[in-house]
Amino acid sequence: MSAGQTSIRLVYDHIPSVIRVLEDQEDNLSRSFANNVRQKAKAIAPVRTGLLKLSIHVTPTGHANYSIIADTKEYGARRGYAHYVEYGTRYMHAEPFMGPAYVEAKVVSLPVIAAGLGLRITMAATRGV
Repeated sequence: MSAGQTSIRLVYDHIPSVIRVLEDQEDNLSRSFANNVRQKAKAIAPVRTGLLKLSIHVTPTGHANYSIIADTKEYGARRGYAHYVEYGTRYMHAEPFMGPAYVEAKVVSLPVIAAGLGLRITMAATRGV
């Protein structure tokens, strides 16, 4: 067996451990990202009564899936109004907080997530070599 074939065989042998690392980290990374968006949205949200900021929370919607929700109705308001604040109405200008929070979290979090995953994949792929 040549050196090239040996290298390919080593990579092939470690694919199952790399897949396990990805599956193990998927939910943790998704939850972490959703919580990062939640924190940023709470920091950006305009405050009049504080109810909007209080209503921003993360809800699991499946394996590695999370929704960041701002539902003021759940917290005592007569009706939900977060979407009016985010997008505005014909009577009120928009004061976006969820969209900018997502963009800011994405810019900050994705390189960190990619670097962390890359390190974990490298460790899994080289384990035992």
